[in-house]
Amino acid sequence: MTTSSPPAKSAAASTIGTVAKTALWTAAARARESARADRLFADPLASWLAGSEGVELLDHFDTRHAADGGNPFLAIRTRWFDDFMSVPGSPDVSQVVGLGAGLDARAIRLPWPQGTTLFEVDQADLLAYKENRIHESELRARGERRMVPADLAGDWVSALLAAGYRPDLPSVWFAEGVLFYLSEQVAGSVLERAAAVCPPGTRLAVDLIGTGIFRLPYTSEFLDRLAAAGSP
Repeated sequence: MTTSSPPAKSAAASTIGTVAKTALWTAAARARESARADRLFADPLASWLAGSEGVELLDHFDTRHAADGGNPFLAIRTRWFDDFMSVPGSPDVSQVVGLGAGLDARAIRLPWPQGTTLFEVDQADLLAYKENRIHESELRARGERRMVPADLAGDWVSALLAAGYRPDLPSVWFAEGVLFYLSEQVAGSVLERAAAVCPPGTRLAVDLIGTGIFRLPYTSEFLDRLAAAGSP
Protein backbone atom coordinates (compact mmCIF):
# COMPACT_ATOMS: atom_id res chain seq x y z
CA MET A 1 0.00 0.00 0.00
CA THR A 2 1.33 3.42 -0.95
CA THR A 3 1.33 6.06 1.78
CA SER A 4 1.64 9.79 1.41
CA SER A 5 1.72 12.69 3.82
CA PRO A 6 -0.79 15.48 3.25
CA PRO A 7 0.61 18.74 1.88
CA ALA A 8 1.65 21.45 4.28
CA LYS A 9 -0.73 24.31 5.00
CA SER A 10 -0.43 27.47 2.96
CA ALA A 11 -0.69 30.86 4.60
CA ALA A 12 -3.84 31.80 2.64
CA ALA A 13 -5.86 28.79 3.75
CA SER A 14 -4.27 28.09 7.13
CA THR A 15 -7.42 29.11 9.03
CA ILE A 16 -9.64 26.51 7.35
CA GLY A 17 -10.53 23.47 9.46
CA THR A 18 -9.12 20.09 8.51
CA VAL A 19 -12.29 18.52 7.11
CA ALA A 20 -13.11 21.65 5.13
CA LYS A 21 -9.78 21.33 3.29
CA THR A 22 -11.52 18.95 0.89
CA ALA A 23 -13.22 22.08 -0.48
CA LEU A 24 -9.82 23.34 -1.69
CA TRP A 25 -9.20 20.02 -3.42
CA THR A 26 -12.62 20.11 -5.10
CA ALA A 27 -12.07 23.69 -6.25
CA ALA A 28 -8.76 22.64 -7.80
CA ALA A 29 -10.54 19.80 -9.61
CA ARG A 30 -13.07 22.28 -10.97
CA ALA A 31 -10.25 24.55 -12.11
CA ARG A 32 -8.60 21.64 -13.92
CA GLU A 33 -11.86 20.74 -15.66
CA SER A 34 -12.48 24.39 -16.60
CA ALA A 35 -9.11 24.46 -18.38
CA ARG A 36 -10.00 21.53 -20.67
CA ALA A 37 -11.02 22.20 -24.27
CA ASP A 38 -13.89 19.71 -23.85
CA ARG A 39 -14.84 20.90 -20.36
CA LEU A 40 -18.20 20.00 -18.86
CA PHE A 41 -18.50 23.43 -17.22
CA ALA A 42 -16.56 26.66 -16.74
CA ASP A 43 -15.81 27.93 -13.24
CA PRO A 44 -13.88 31.22 -13.44
CA LEU A 45 -13.38 31.33 -9.67
CA ALA A 46 -12.19 27.76 -9.10
CA SER A 47 -8.46 28.38 -9.50
CA TRP A 48 -8.67 31.54 -7.39
CA LEU A 49 -10.48 29.73 -4.59
CA ALA A 50 -8.31 26.61 -4.68
CA GLY A 51 -4.98 28.41 -4.38
CA SER A 52 -1.69 26.57 -4.29
CA GLU A 53 -2.80 24.29 -1.45
CA GLY A 54 -5.79 23.12 -3.45
CA VAL A 55 -3.49 22.09 -6.30
CA GLU A 56 -1.25 20.23 -3.85
CA LEU A 57 -4.25 18.43 -2.36
CA LEU A 58 -5.46 17.49 -5.85
CA ASP A 59 -2.10 15.86 -6.57
CA HIS A 60 -2.18 14.20 -3.14
CA PHE A 61 -5.59 12.57 -3.64
CA ASP A 62 -5.30 11.57 -7.30
CA THR A 63 -3.90 8.09 -6.77
CA ARG A 64 -5.36 6.04 -9.60
CA HIS A 65 -5.94 8.38 -12.53
CA ALA A 66 -2.75 10.43 -12.79
CA ALA A 67 -2.26 9.39 -16.43
CA ASP A 68 -5.64 10.75 -17.58
CA GLY A 69 -5.81 13.91 -15.51
CA GLY A 70 -7.27 12.76 -12.21
CA ASN A 71 -10.58 11.47 -10.93
CA PRO A 72 -13.25 12.30 -13.56
CA PHE A 73 -16.07 11.79 -11.05
CA LEU A 74 -15.74 15.27 -9.55
CA ALA A 75 -16.29 17.01 -12.88
CA ILE A 76 -19.23 14.76 -13.81
CA ARG A 77 -20.82 15.35 -10.41
CA THR A 78 -20.49 19.11 -10.70
CA ARG A 79 -22.06 19.08 -14.17
CA TRP A 80 -24.93 16.89 -12.90
CA PHE A 81 -25.69 19.35 -10.08
CA ASP A 82 -25.42 22.27 -12.53
CA ASP A 83 -28.01 20.62 -14.76
CA PHE A 84 -30.27 19.95 -11.79
CA MET A 85 -30.10 23.59 -10.73
CA SER A 86 -30.83 24.73 -14.29
CA VAL A 87 -34.03 22.70 -14.70
CA PRO A 88 -36.94 25.18 -14.79
CA GLY A 89 -38.99 24.89 -11.63
CA SER A 90 -41.79 26.95 -10.22
CA PRO A 91 -41.69 30.55 -11.46
CA ASP A 92 -42.04 31.59 -7.83
CA VAL A 93 -38.80 29.90 -6.71
CA SER A 94 -36.50 32.65 -5.49
CA GLN A 95 -34.47 30.86 -2.80
CA VAL A 96 -31.53 28.48 -3.26
CA VAL A 97 -29.90 26.75 -0.28
CA GLY A 98 -26.49 25.11 -0.49
CA LEU A 99 -25.81 22.78 2.45
CA GLY A 100 -22.10 22.41 3.03
CA ALA A 101 -21.66 24.89 0.17
CA GLY A 102 -17.89 24.91 0.52
CA LEU A 103 -16.13 26.78 -2.28
CA ASP A 104 -18.98 26.26 -4.72
CA ALA A 105 -19.26 29.25 -7.08
CA ARG A 106 -22.70 28.65 -8.57
CA ALA A 107 -23.92 31.97 -7.18
CA ILE A 108 -21.52 33.63 -9.60
CA ARG A 109 -21.28 31.36 -12.61
CA LEU A 110 -24.91 30.23 -13.15
CA PRO A 111 -27.50 32.57 -14.74
CA TRP A 112 -29.87 33.01 -11.80
CA PRO A 113 -33.08 34.99 -12.40
CA GLN A 114 -33.24 38.46 -10.95
CA GLY A 115 -34.36 38.41 -7.34
CA THR A 116 -32.83 35.03 -6.48
CA THR A 117 -31.30 34.75 -3.00
CA LEU A 118 -28.65 32.09 -2.43
CA PHE A 119 -27.96 30.87 1.11
CA GLU A 120 -24.58 29.18 1.61
CA VAL A 121 -24.43 27.05 4.77
CA ASP A 122 -21.02 25.87 5.95
CA GLN A 123 -18.34 26.21 8.61
CA ALA A 124 -17.53 29.79 9.59
CA ASP A 125 -13.81 29.61 8.82
CA LEU A 126 -14.39 28.21 5.33
CA LEU A 127 -17.02 30.83 4.50
CA ALA A 128 -14.72 33.60 5.75
CA TYR A 129 -11.92 32.34 3.50
CA LYS A 130 -14.30 32.10 0.56
CA GLU A 131 -15.69 35.58 1.12
CA ASN A 132 -12.21 37.09 1.28
CA ARG A 133 -11.10 35.37 -1.91
CA ILE A 134 -14.23 36.41 -3.81
CA HIS A 135 -13.89 39.97 -2.54
CA GLU A 136 -10.33 40.05 -3.89
CA SER A 137 -11.52 38.90 -7.31
CA GLU A 138 -13.44 41.03 -9.81
CA LEU A 139 -16.35 38.57 -10.09
CA ARG A 140 -19.67 39.13 -8.38
CA ALA A 141 -22.76 37.02 -7.77
CA ARG A 142 -25.66 37.09 -10.23
CA GLY A 143 -28.05 36.84 -7.29
CA GLU A 144 -27.89 37.87 -3.65
CA ARG A 145 -25.47 35.71 -1.62
CA ARG A 146 -26.03 35.24 2.11
CA MET A 147 -23.44 33.46 4.20
CA VAL A 148 -24.82 31.13 6.92
CA PRO A 149 -21.97 30.10 9.26
CA ALA A 150 -23.14 26.90 10.95
CA ASP A 151 -22.20 23.31 11.70
CA LEU A 152 -24.49 20.78 10.00
CA ALA A 153 -24.26 18.67 13.15
CA GLY A 154 -25.71 21.60 15.14
CA ASP A 155 -28.68 23.95 14.86
CA TRP A 156 -28.01 25.21 11.35
CA VAL A 157 -31.74 25.71 10.70
CA SER A 158 -31.92 28.59 13.20
CA ALA A 159 -28.94 30.21 11.51
CA LEU A 160 -30.59 29.79 8.11
CA LEU A 161 -33.82 31.37 9.32
CA ALA A 162 -31.88 34.22 10.93
CA ALA A 163 -30.22 34.86 7.56
CA GLY A 164 -33.66 35.47 6.03
CA TYR A 165 -34.72 32.11 4.64
CA ARG A 166 -38.51 31.89 4.40
CA PRO A 167 -40.06 28.43 4.89
CA ASP A 168 -43.24 29.59 3.16
CA LEU A 169 -41.54 30.22 -0.19
CA PRO A 170 -40.63 27.49 -2.70
CA SER A 171 -36.91 26.81 -2.84
CA VAL A 172 -34.21 24.64 -4.38
CA TRP A 173 -31.66 22.89 -2.15
CA PHE A 174 -28.43 21.08 -2.93
CA ALA A 175 -25.74 19.27 -0.94
CA GLU A 176 -22.87 18.30 -3.24
CA GLY A 177 -20.10 16.13 -1.80
CA VAL A 178 -21.31 16.62 1.77
CA LEU A 179 -23.39 13.84 3.28
CA PHE A 180 -20.79 11.09 3.02
CA TYR A 181 -18.47 13.03 5.33
CA LEU A 182 -21.16 12.86 8.02
CA SER A 183 -22.25 9.93 10.15
CA GLU A 184 -25.44 8.19 9.08
CA GLN A 185 -27.27 9.71 12.04
CA VAL A 186 -26.15 13.26 11.30
CA ALA A 187 -26.83 12.92 7.57
CA GLY A 188 -30.34 11.71 8.31
CA SER A 189 -30.88 14.57 10.73
CA VAL A 190 -29.76 17.11 8.11
CA LEU A 191 -32.34 15.83 5.63
CA GLU A 192 -35.09 15.68 8.25
CA ARG A 193 -34.42 19.26 9.32
CA ALA A 194 -34.35 20.42 5.71
CA ALA A 195 -37.69 18.73 5.03
CA ALA A 196 -39.20 20.44 8.08
CA VAL A 197 -38.57 23.92 6.62
CA CYS A 198 -39.34 23.15 2.97
CA PRO A 199 -42.82 23.78 1.54
CA PRO A 200 -44.38 21.41 -1.02
CA GLY A 201 -42.72 21.68 -4.41
CA THR A 202 -39.21 22.13 -3.05
CA ARG A 203 -36.48 20.39 -5.07
CA LEU A 204 -33.45 18.85 -3.33
CA ALA A 205 -30.34 17.23 -4.82
CA VAL A 206 -27.77 15.26 -2.82
CA ASP A 207 -25.15 12.62 -3.60
CA LEU A 208 -24.46 9.56 -1.49
CA ILE A 209 -21.90 6.76 -1.40
CA GLY A 210 -22.71 3.26 -0.17
CA THR A 211 -20.64 1.54 2.51
CA GLY A 212 -19.36 -0.86 -0.14
CA ILE A 213 -16.72 1.73 -0.95
CA PHE A 214 -14.80 0.52 2.10
CA ARG A 215 -14.44 -2.95 0.57
CA LEU A 216 -13.26 -1.91 -2.88
CA PRO A 217 -9.51 -2.35 -3.54
CA TYR A 218 -9.92 0.40 -6.15
CA THR A 219 -10.66 3.00 -3.45
CA SER A 220 -8.49 1.77 -0.57
CA GLU A 221 -5.50 4.01 -1.28
CA PHE A 222 -7.70 7.04 -1.84
CA LEU A 223 -9.49 6.46 1.48
CA ASP A 224 -6.15 6.09 3.24
CA ARG A 225 -5.03 9.43 1.87
CA LEU A 226 -8.25 11.11 2.95
CA ALA A 227 -7.76 9.76 6.47
CA ALA A 228 -4.14 10.90 6.50
CA ALA A 229 -5.32 14.39 5.58
CA GLY A 230 -7.80 14.42 8.48
CA SER A 231 -10.88 14.11 6.24
CA PRO A 232 -12.16 10.54 6.59
